[in-house]
Amino acid sequence: MTGIFRTATMPLHNLLDKASGKGDSGASILIPDLQRPYVWSPSQVVLLVDSVLRGWTFGTFLLWKMKPKNTLVGVPHRPFWREIDRLDNDDNAQKVSKATPPDEAFMTLDGQQRIQSLLLAFAFDDFCFKMADSDWFKDRPDAPVKRYNSKRWCRGSLCLNTKSIMSEYTSGGNRIANIDFSKVLEWVIVDSQDGCSENRTADLPLPRLDHGENDKLFVRLSKLWNITDINATEEQDHRDRLQKEFPDWTEELRNCMGAVMAKLCSVKRGEVAYLELQPFEGAGLSEDVYNDAIVNIFTRLNTGGRVLTREEITFAWLKTGWDSHKTDGVKADKCFRNVQGNLKDQGIDIGIDELVRSVSYIWAVCFNDGNVLYPTTPIVFLF
Repeated sequence: MTGIFRTATMPLHNLLDKASGKGDSGASILIPDLQRPYVWSPSQVVLLVDSVLRGWTFGTFLLWKMKPKNTLVGVPHRPFWREIDRLDNDDNAQKVSKATPPDEAFMTLDGQQRIQSLLLAFAFDDFCFKMADSDWFKDRPDAPVKRYNSKRWCRGSLCLNTKSIMSEYTSGGNRIANIDFSKVLEWVIVDSQDGCSENRTADLPLPRLDHGENDKLFVRLSKLWNITDINATEEQDHRDRLQKEFPDWTEELRNCMGAVMAKLCSVKRGEVAYLELQPFEGAGLSEDVYNDAIVNIFTRLNTGGRVLTREEITFAWLKTGWDSHKTDGVKADKCFRNVQGNLKDQGIDIGIDELVRSVSYIWAVCFNDGNVLYPTTPIVFLF
């Protein structure tokens, strides 16, 4: 223990299970709503996975341990996304139920982008990107001359190209360490029903798994991750598992993919380092000093040292409790943007902070006896 935090590690597969909500208890590694949205591109995810599979460092994380019964319900938060929808400008993350918080929860103060990227690569089969054809086109390093329609879209999931990896494996002396995984990982449309707009088979920026021989060419990386036994001690154990899962594969391909699964096994068992900010009860500080420390740690990591405004915190809290059933399914972000637009049409051009301040004032006068926030500090309701 060093003051307010301690250093710790956990196996990567445990970290991803906690972040993805695998199991009955639901997600227990969460994202404070004040965190920026996920901004990485599919090609950045590929590079991170390449680093992980090569055994290169990908940094540490900062997690804030919480006591759910008395603090989790008061912190605006969200789980990690399963689908990264770049067509929807609203905050489309599902909120964690406040009625059944997990027994132990962590807020991700630093590392959201990397954890989300690893989930997209290794977690359940429904983790994916949903992007316009034109955005998929822009993200490809080998983008063809052809330009894609920006109104069409595709869902892409990360797959291994078995032909490419066999070529890399054999040319590298049958050694996994010599494989450049960025050359063998591809985003593929795996949903045969709703994988792309107009249910097309041609004029696509990504290959379709259900087209031609692609179902034999590509295999979901998440499938390999989830069938990899962390207790396996021999590469032959992985090849035996592949024989059951993919009986049509050649012996040469099973040997290659057996080595890949041995690498995945090592990665799954690998210990990930993180700093764990202690809950208030275990930090040995007064409540005011503890709250001040948490706020400053968060803002310095996530806003370049800029102190978060009362309005930003209020808006994050407001979005968490937003009932879109009362606004015809429209979420908080879009409602406020619509109000901004209507005001601008009338010659009143104000920023989001000013708008939140105005709405908060009206709400306080009409519904809360004039109290906008709790009467001490603008941060208290968070902690």
